[in-house]
Amino acid sequence: SNPLPAAPRISAGGVTEFCQGDSVQLCSDSFLETGWNLTADRTKRTQAVKTGNFFATVTNGCVSPPSNSIFVDTRPLPSTPVIERVGAYTLEATGNVAGDDYNWQLGGQPISFRTQAIKVVSEGEYTVKTRLEYQVSAPVNRLACFSKPSPGFKFTFEPGDSGLSVYPNPSQGQVTIETKIDLMDATVTILTLDGRVIFSETISTFNARNRIDLITAPGLYLLQVQNEGFRQTKRIRIEPR
Repeated sequence: SNPLPAAPRISAGGVTEFCQGDSVQLCSDSFLETGWNLTADRTKRTQAVKTGNFFATVTNGCVSPPSNSIFVDTRPLPSTPVIERVGAYTLEATGNVAGDDYNWQLGGQPISFRTQAIKVVSEGEYTVKTRLEYQVSAPVNRLACFSKPSPGFKFTFEPGDSGLSVYPNPSQGQVTIETKIDLMDATVTILTLDGRVIFSETISTFNARNRIDLITAPGLYLLQVQNEGFRQTKRIRIEPR
């Protein structure tokens, strides 16, 4: 009868902590027929694609003791985000798993935004990927895993867009204000139709949605946003609460 073969020794051909969808090659040092506990391969090399403790045995008719084990750790990808339009000039990446940051593209080209919600300045088709960062062992230390890209979202400005959006309108006094361009030292003023100021606030950097809660009598008012180079006015209706 054949002698019992010695246990093989296995090694990894790369890092053993990686993102879902990647893999690492494991290799046995034996030239005998090799079997792997977590794959169906019967060769000296196998691709590890899932989390687990991998080991091998070899056979010459008799099966060897198991090799040393190598732990492979596959980190899950963030969920694929979906883009939603949440304002006149604002897109937001939504998904089941929030990311550490976001990689946006316009027309297939990267743009500089890294936040979950972005202010849109150009029409076109937007996509986004979510990035999750894991702490892993040396020498990698940090592992970044990216989601699959979102379905494309085609953004167009509303017909007759003036550069100022106020919604909902009518409202019960709680309104969101957006401007198409970023403004410095912009003043938001709300006036009665006869010109009486009932609200005024200066915003040093107006580059995102701003919400106000206006407590006043129901009726029609004028909402004005202005700075040195910008001035737009919208008529708003306040309804009873």
